[in-house]
Amino acid sequence: MVKNAGFLSRMACCGGLLLGLFSGIPSGADPLADYVQACEAWNSRNAARPTCSAFVDQLSGLASPKPAERLALFKARVWLGDFPNASYGTYCDGLRAIADYLPDHPEVLFNAALCEGPRRAERSAALVLRALEVDPEYTEALDFLAGLVWRRDEDLGVDTATLARHRRTLYEVAEGDNGQIDAAVYIYAAAVDSGDPNAAAAIREKVRRDLAFDALDYGPEHRADSLQRTCGDERLFYLDLERLCIDAIGVLSRDAAAVGEPIPDDVLSHIGDTLDLFHYRKWETGPKTGAVARLKAVLNALPEPLRSSEHYRVYARTAADWADRVGPLRWAVELDSENFAAQCDLADALTLTGQRDEAWSLYMHIKHAATTSAPPCDFEGALLSLDELDELNRQAEMRRVSR
Repeated sequence: MVKNAGFLSRMACCGGLLLGLFSGIPSGADPLADYVQACEAWNSRNAARPTCSAFVDQLSGLASPKPAERLALFKARVWLGDFPNASYGTYCDGLRAIADYLPDHPEVLFNAALCEGPRRAERSAALVLRALEVDPEYTEALDFLAGLVWRRDEDLGVDTATLARHRRTLYEVAEGDNGQIDAAVYIYAAAVDSGDPNAAAAIREKVRRDLAFDALDYGPEHRADSLQRTCGDERLFYLDLERLCIDAIGVLSRDAAAVGEPIPDDVLSHIGDTLDLFHYRKWETGPKTGAVARLKAVLNALPEPLRSSEHYRVYARTAADWADRVGPLRWAVELDSENFAAQCDLADALTLTGQRDEAWSLYMHIKHAATTSAPPCDFEGALLSLDELDELNRQAEMRRVSR
């Protein structure tokens, strides 16, 4: 059996290139294809560095390089690290010089757009539009434009129909779930902003169908991955698709109750994280109070004898008001004195509701227990904050008395 067959095959396919590079003879008619073979096609940068450096030397020696050769040389120099982060201005200057020779090259236009920076967003958008006129399915440019408009919440001088077309194209050409969900978020936000509920519903259902969310397996073997897809990706909540997560959690909770078991800790973890997102994120279509109420109902539906300490800790997070969290957190700590996450949450809630003496005692308890267990909170920082608050209050009282 031949060892390192992949390496030998690569050497065979690139042998002509190597000979051409090291002899200084051009290896082909397409400098950009030569660049890919010399620099990007290798398994590692260390393996490619000799051929990429030789390619740079070869093109650098040309007396009158063609525009494509200038771009290939520039890309190779970038690949070799000739333009480190500290020299971003030098990189952009070099790129603009290339643009003088290749004014309509989509890659050059797109990277020139990146060089414009956030202060010249409209200029960036204009350059990307020019790139997309040449290559309408240029995925990176589509994603950049749609994302820039979404983040800034302004059209940047691009007309509505053009933006809509590019968003649709991005969804169609995006690779994998991540790209399609990003595109869907941009499409959905635009539909909501324009007051078009039908378009919003259409893209939401298209995502659900295209990415097969209804076919996910929540059995023991695949539960973690499936929950991560539906509950661990907050972009779905921007699409108002939280019901995928809540429905799955409801089924898993009922399954646990049916066999007389607590809700599994990994499911509870997703409930807690999701509650935090619903409480503290700003959502395009308004607060997700209904989703919070549904999760609270799921937790309440479990018979009390089956509720774990972690169950009560997560239940506390259904309340937006810190004072309403104290009670369930006390139950969590009473059920399991080793649940340091619950103790930290309780101490934080006590601090935020003015019960600083009790919070201080609890933080001290966590500090001493930390010799055997790593606490999930910064008790030292919390204690320091309490001490600083005490000192500020003391100084304020002294100033009041001295008046």
